Amino acid sequence: MKKNLIILFFCLISFFSDTANAESIFSGFSLGFGYPYISLKYDINSQFDVETRYAFSENINIYGLRGYYSFLNEGISQNSVNFFSGLELDYTTFDDNISGGGIIAYPFIGGEYFFIDSFSLMMDFGPAFISLEEDEYNLTVDGFEWVVNMGMFFYFK
Repeated sequence: MKKNLIILFFCLISFFSDTANAESIFSGFSLGFGYPYISLKYDINSQFDVETRYAFSENINIYGLRGYYSFLNEGISQNSVNFFSGLELDYTTFDDNISGGGIIAYPFIGGEYFFIDSFSLMMDFGPAFISLEEDEYNLTVDGFEWVVNMGMFFYFK
């Protein structure tokens, strides 16, 4: 699953990217840290971004892909604010007293504040559909939950 997400991430970059030289490839990337996740985001252009994300907790792993649409974008500069909406799709595994996996899908809306030129604080929230299946007894549970994400991004220039 990780390999498929990485391939999809780079396919999206090559499809939407308007630059092909090596000098500008790294300028669109940012590295994100949140609790408990790490991510790599690519700014396709001023309106669209894609992000791969790995979230973790004790005996739980979540592999995700996000797409962002910026509807108010002041750019990447100190004291600027960007507002966005988007969709996230995740694959999750768990292995504690029981083991299994499932999917998480949700729309989100949020904002990003650049407090220093290349650093930002980000927050978003949305209603997530979560569907999990336990392996041994084939038990399934699903439903909606509110998800809030907060993190910090470092933008490469």
